Order: sequence, then structure tokens, then C-alpha cells
Amino acid sequence: GSVSGVDISQCIRQDNHEIKNILSIKEFNYLKELQRFVKEAKRKESLIFGFVGRINKDKGIPILINSFKKHLISFPNSKLILIGPLENNMISFKNDIKSDSIMHINYVQNVFVFYHYFDVFVLPSYREGFGSSIIEAASNKVPSISTNIPGPIDFIEHMINGYLMRRGSSKDLCDAMNFFAVNPKLIKNFGLHSFNKVTKKFDR
Repeated sequence: GSVSGVDISQCIRQDNHEIKNILSIKEFNYLKELQRFVKEAKRKESLIFGFVGRINKDKGIPILINSFKKHLISFPNSKLILIGPLENNMISFKNDIKSDSIMHINYVQNVFVFYHYFDVFVLPSYREGFGSSIIEAASNKVPSISTNIPGPIDFIEHMINGYLMRRGSSKDLCDAMNFFAVNPKLIKNFGLHSFNKVTKKFDR
């Protein structure tokens, strides 16, 4: 998917009437549910972390959930949104991904609409071909936290347009989340750097 870049014009559309016409009934219901979920966090100026992809162990989801729970100790109003199909090796985490702080949405085709509600995208994968979700997030001016591995490092410049963590490190991921929570102004800065890079190098 990343070979052909990302359709930036599609990603930045946020006209409510147009979006409603694009989404299926199921996707539109998911969107309304998501809006209700993030309302409190936005009111309290807390962060929304997001993930898009297969919900499995190779994508680092167990680490993401555990790190986020640790993050909540210091920042109890943060939210985590997971978008993608729950795979068999994650069934034991089913209860964890449905709580007051964590929301799971199943597969959606028009996922570009949902990135708009993330403050920071998180991709703690153990391996990636590239990580097309990173450039999708960047197209929505959302910076990423990702693993310091081939693929993500081709786009993310640490502390310039995102944050790189050690593979498999729950502590590193929690530190990254906490960093953005105490430096919210950098999110917009990193997001703009991400958007500029994706328009220059990864526009379809």
C-alpha cells in the first residue's frame, strides 16, 4: 500500500455532510460512537492515542495496552482507540480493549475519516514493511510513536516529526506517551512536520 503513497486530498476532507455520504451506515455509527467516546477527553484537553491495523501481537498491541494502562496512572483522562480486526491471538485481551479509556472499532474501509480524532498515532510493531498507516496519520497532521525498525524509520525523524521507541519496550512506549502528555504543543509542531514530509515525498 505505501508504494503508491497516500491520497492526501482524501485524508484531509472533514466536511460533515460529505463524510456522512461517504461512510456506510455501520461506519457512520462507529464514528458517532467514537465522537461520544472522545468528548470528555477533548473537554479536559487530554490526549487521544490511536492505532489502525490488525489487532495482533506482531503489531505490539499487548505492549500498547500495558503501556497505556501505566500512562493512565499519571494521565487518567487519556484515551486509546484501536481500529482493526481482532485476531485470534488477541482474544485474551478482549476485555482490556473495551473500557472507559480504551475503545475498539472493527475494520472500516474509509479509515481516513477516523484519523482526524487522534492526537498521536501509535504503531509499536515488531516488524513492518513500511507502515502505510504512519503516512495516513501524517496526512491528517497526526504525528506518530513507532518502533525504531526498518519501515517506520524511513519516515519518522525522532523528535522532529515523531517519536521512535525500542522494539518490545513497554517502558519506552509509556515514556513516549507521557512525553506528549506533558508537551502538547509539540504534537501540533510534529504533526505539521509530518504533513509537510508526506506531501513532499508520499503524495499519491
